[in-house]
Amino acid sequence: MQIQKRDIALSIVLTVITCGIYGLYWMYKLTNEIHALSGKPRTVDGGTAVLYTILTFTIYFYYWLYKIGEELVELRRMNGLSDDSVSNETYRLTTIIMTIVSIFFMTMGYTWQIVLTIFAEAAPMHSALSRDNDVFFAIFFMGIVLIIVFFWIVFIQSALSCGILWAVYERKDRNPTLVYLLMALLRTYGFTVSFLQLSLNDFLLQRGNVTPAFPTEFIHTQTDSPVSLQKPLT
Repeated sequence: MQIQKRDIALSIVLTVITCGIYGLYWMYKLTNEIHALSGKPRTVDGGTAVLYTILTFTIYFYYWLYKIGEELVELRRMNGLSDDSVSNETYRLTTIIMTIVSIFFMTMGYTWQIVLTIFAEAAPMHSALSRDNDVFFAIFFMGIVLIIVFFWIVFIQSALSCGILWAVYERKDRNPTLVYLLMALLRTYGFTVSFLQLSLNDFLLQRGNVTPAFPTEFIHTQTDSPVSLQKPLT
């Protein structure tokens, strides 16, 4: 088995255009690769993790994210690397961007639902009574509801974002597991997994300059070459 760096931008694009299907494959590969490198699995294998995620409607994903993050942190520590390779500024920028994106798409989704619901109820009323004030009242009510929903979404998403930024800047060490979990709650699944991949990519690059703390069959010496997990011939 060989482990290579993965193109994060391409993985995110593939996750989006496949409506999350590639994201499940990404989760499968990432799990098995981290398990193989650490030798101390903290979650089930990749295939089972994907199955549990589907069966629990993504609830298991949050548990997996926290545990696999811990495993990757421990792997980096074993090799003399910092817990996290992602800068605080990157977390901050991503959080701000994804907060805006989340607010936009959630508002559009709720707006569409509310518009369909109100017009479905207003149409029979208008045809039966033929009164314009009924339609006006429906539109007015829809506007009030939309404003309330918008501010509620902004409040919730902003609170989550503040929690993420607090976790990023107030953490006592560089352990990113709580940050991963909070970012997932912001519904940035692809971006959250990309941080795991970024940390793993950094490990694969830096590993040639550290002393591995696991068996010698996991050692490689070229930073740009794939990591081989085959035992050397004797």
